[in-house]
Amino acid sequence: VSPNTKALLLASPHNPCGRVFTEDELRRCVDWTRDRGLQLVVDEVFALSVFPGVDFCSALDVLDASQSNDHVHVVYSAAKDLALSGYRVGAIVTRNSAIFDCVSAVGAFCAASTPAQALVAQLCADDAWLEDVWIPALRERLPAAWRGA
Repeated sequence: VSPNTKALLLASPHNPCGRVFTEDELRRCVDWTRDRGLQLVVDEVFALSVFPGVDFCSALDVLDASQSNDHVHVVYSAAKDLALSGYRVGAIVTRNSAIFDCVSAVGAFCAASTPAQALVAQLCADDAWLEDVWIPALRERLPAAWRGA
């Protein structure tokens, strides 16, 4: 870490290895970055794509409500987990109003198409399909895809 360091970037699950940060590791990263005045950006675009038997923990799950968490930003995309890479639909979760305003301003000029947004919203609203069909199938195919790579 140098005086020029502004942020810590994490990918969990990691691509291509599939490593998932534990709850304790994420909590330590949140605290470490807060203590040093750094931003923490966590890429969770593969959140549903974990190997069978691996538990995914989001950085959002470890935030302490009694602490300031406006330095934590989680990004997600439908591209990987929902196999919709061409749709360019994603999200950022942040409590930092400056980051939110900046992303909102950029989004006004490069937002995903209305049909793409509607499709992703419909897919994400179908909990039964996601939990009973899509996610189990995704996790079953992952080890075979990894071996074939």
